[in-house]
Amino acid sequence: MAICSKLSRGLSSDSLRLLEELTESLRRHPMDKSYAGGDQGDSRSCIVAQRARFELAAEALLGEVAHLSRQVNQCSLINRLPIEIFIQIFLPGVIDDIKSHKPLRIPLFAITISHVCHFWREIALASPTLWTLLHPSHPTELVARAKAIPRDVVLTPDSLSIDVNPTLMNMQSLRIVLPDQEDPVNLTQLMSHPAPTLSALYLSTTPGCDRGMAEIPGHPFEGEHCLEVVSIRNCGINWKTNLLVGLQRLCLSHIDIAYWMGLRELLLILEACPELRDLDLQECGFYPAVDTENIRVSLPRLTNVSWQGTQLLSHGDAFLSHILAPPAVNLTIACHYLTGVDSILPPAHVAYTLPVSPTLRSLPQTIMSNCERLTLSITTICRHTSYGLAFTYDDGGITLSFAYTRPQLLEQLDRLSPLLSNATKLKSLHMTNFNRQESAKLHAIIRSIPGLKDVCFEWCWGDCEDYIFNALTAEEWTQPIKRIILRHSHNSLVSLVQFAQFRATISELLPIEVLLRSHREADPEALNALRTLATVSLES
Repeated sequence: MAICSKLSRGLSSDSLRLLEELTESLRRHPMDKSYAGGDQGDSRSCIVAQRARFELAAEALLGEVAHLSRQVNQCSLINRLPIEIFIQIFLPGVIDDIKSHKPLRIPLFAITISHVCHFWREIALASPTLWTLLHPSHPTELVARAKAIPRDVVLTPDSLSIDVNPTLMNMQSLRIVLPDQEDPVNLTQLMSHPAPTLSALYLSTTPGCDRGMAEIPGHPFEGEHCLEVVSIRNCGINWKTNLLVGLQRLCLSHIDIAYWMGLRELLLILEACPELRDLDLQECGFYPAVDTENIRVSLPRLTNVSWQGTQLLSHGDAFLSHILAPPAVNLTIACHYLTGVDSILPPAHVAYTLPVSPTLRSLPQTIMSNCERLTLSITTICRHTSYGLAFTYDDGGITLSFAYTRPQLLEQLDRLSPLLSNATKLKSLHMTNFNRQESAKLHAIIRSIPGLKDVCFEWCWGDCEDYIFNALTAEEWTQPIKRIILRHSHNSLVSLVQFAQFRATISELLPIEVLLRSHREADPEALNALRTLATVSLES
């Protein structure tokens, strides 16, 4: 009824009559058979055909509406706005493309431009910001579109010898891809002119290249640049350069000892970048340095640190302990084949007694103070196993995987235990693949964690678990632990029952929760006794 009322108010009597005739003709098409009294299949086909006719008519009417809307837009004032305003409207719509562009030999955002309507395509073509990507092979017409906007220059091996110095005077980023050759590539001529707008430099090698070397002048760009971001991948330079001064982001990838970058060189670079916010180290190894013990680098604005790799650091020198940063720094670490715990977490008397700023901490301090979960595991040593320690830290969790002979393993567990007294947020301990020989060391680790709540044994030998439970019972350990998990265990549960019985005698302690997952050899009587002392859950 509401629709009929609107139609009667908005349409003339002739229009209403014609609309009614159109509706009736669409409802009763001459080609339709009367389905009165017909079977259900005929009725359905007639209704579907009727709906299709109405949809075609509606599409035609909507087409007329769209045509009239375009005519209205042509008459609108917005169509006569200056193109500069339209550009400001257009750029936020392609900001994701701007941030994620890759150094391709095509104009920046060409795909985006080709997927917009004719009107916005004209706006895009007139926007200098969309045409900043510059490669020497680009036609002059494309280069001119950027006008006075600083360029993103890409120089590949086949274009390093081209004279592009006039362009380098006005660039915001420079990406240099070195060729696959043994001799160093001389970039002196390329960097001999000022680049006052240069804020980002990316130096890398061609894919598949083993390594590259570049010669750069003592004062690149005559010292006239404003570099904030430098990324160097799989190549070496003279590390004592003012290219690596005053940065906000530094990314070093696949820089091994063949490039003669020592720990001292890296620390001096960081020292020259007091405003550094992001540090990203990927597959880097630094040759030994004996004169770095007293170097401490304060980075009060450091926000993100990512260190990932499989290369051995210099003889156990705890690289992270040299960096002082705010406690809220975001750390992501994944390193393999470290010499030991000291390579990543220095001894307590070194890590926690250094004179530091009240607002800054060493990175090992931050790791330990923010750690909430600790996972310890043993990697089975075979002929192809590399000895060492794998360390991972991310989102408040530490994982240590040991690949050592038995005496070395016991020594590493001994070194770890005193560090955990500073892990005030550590609540969960997960131990995997340990046996009776390591049980005393694991017992000491459990005792050293002040706020431990959850303990998990996985694929551990039954006598290892027995030793720990018996030792905790004998010394009357009253830590308010909440949950014990046994996974793939062959423990009879007798020692765990005795531990639970002792804790039941202390009124201040709540009953513990016990989770048995894929448990094989539980003693039935011990299991029943445990049910009376703790909340027991069984999972297959």
